[in-house]
Amino acid sequence: MAASFSLTGSVRVVPNWTEPLDLVDVVDKTTVAETLSLADGTGNSQGNCYWRDTRTVAAGQTDTLNLASLPLNVYGGSNTLSIATLRLVYVKNKSATVSLSYGIAAAAFTITPGGIFLWVGGTSYANVPGTAAQEIAITNGGASAVDYEILLAGVKT
Repeated sequence: MAASFSLTGSVRVVPNWTEPLDLVDVVDKTTVAETLSLADGTGNSQGNCYWRDTRTVAAGQTDTLNLASLPLNVYGGSNTLSIATLRLVYVKNKSATVSLSYGIAAAAFTITPGGIFLWVGGTSYANVPGTAAQEIAITNGGASAVDYEILLAGVKT
């Protein structure tokens, strides 16, 4: 039986803003709800692999993940996964006090304590061998080690 892959999820945000005026309160409340999904395959909005881990980045250090050789330790084995095209990146900072920086290629984002970074691309973010686009860097500029969760999904090479 051939392996298959699918990914589903949802994001729901409900902002509520009230501004009291002299005669009436102005209320703005809306709901933004998005369903995330990747079907099995290699085209746009598709994927055929994922990788996840809970990792620790030491104080003042950077944890660098090479998309061409992500460690797989399933059932006591030791292999690697190579993701050629990223479709989803999820990073959760598990620290209550230290910010992390997530970077790939020239893009860098700060993930505040307890914060989450989520990127979902219907098209792609290609792994370009020999360049910064092949590596994800999680940097801890704080004075104590930080645990973080990471999940990557995409198309394997």
